[in-house]
Formats: sequence, structure tokens, C-alpha cells
Amino acid sequence: MTVTMTRPLPRRTHDSVVFWDACRDHRLVLQRCISCDEFRYFPMPGCPNCGSSEFNHEEVEQRGSLVNFTVVHAKLNPAFDVPYVLGVVELECGARMVSRIIDCDPHTVEVSTMVEVVWEDEPSANTSIPAFRQRIDVGNRSSQT
Repeated sequence: MTVTMTRPLPRRTHDSVVFWDACRDHRLVLQRCISCDEFRYFPMPGCPNCGSSEFNHEEVEQRGSLVNFTVVHAKLNPAFDVPYVLGVVELECGARMVSRIIDCDPHTVEVSTMVEVVWEDEPSANTSIPAFRQRIDVGNRSSQT
């Protein structure tokens, strides 16, 4: 008997519905605090910076740089081949996202690598999940731009 494991899919909540609806359309839309002007990811009811509950949703650039990462070697979910890279990406708007870094050699990934969103479509769930890959339109280190 073969068991096929599907990848974990996002859970849509009251706070995240706008984010996931935009992702389905391959758009990156984040909450932006009205009080302190900070963008935030993951969607939440209050600003972690100032505590305000007032915000707008704004589309942001789908680019940033890798500020930290780890290489996962343990096969915790059969849907993911190992090794793979999980990274913290600082978007151009200043928000940070944790996401997979794809299409890269896990042994040569570097902090400061300039990255861009790649959309991983999940038709069975009618959603798309943002991942990141190295940008091809710039040098591979932010200090070179």
C-alpha cells in the first residue's frame, strides 16, 4: 500500500483571508499599520510594533533579500524532499517573511542573496503559496547591487 502525502496547506482565518485571496492571484498583499506605517507578515489583528488594530492592505513588491536561513535535512513531511532551505526574507517594504527558498543548492545559499517570489500553485485548494528563489536580474549578493 502506497501512502501519498500532500503538503500542508494554509488555513484561512478572518485575519488572513485577504492575504490568501491575493496569493491566489499571484499578488503579495500585506497589512500596513495606520498608526506606525509598518508592514507586517503574517496577518494578525494587532500591530506587533505599536499595538494598533487599525490597518490597510497594500500590495508590495515581490522582492527582497535573504537575512537568515536554515537547511532542513530531516524528512518531517513526506511531501517535501530533503534537503531544503527555509529562509527569512526581508521584503523591500521592510516586512520579513519565513518561506521556502527554492531552485537553489542548499550547500551554497548565502545571507544577502537577492530573492523574488515564485508562486507554488495548489489547484486542489484553489490557492497559491509564495516561495522565493534567487533573483536572476541582479548579482547574487546585495552588496553588488
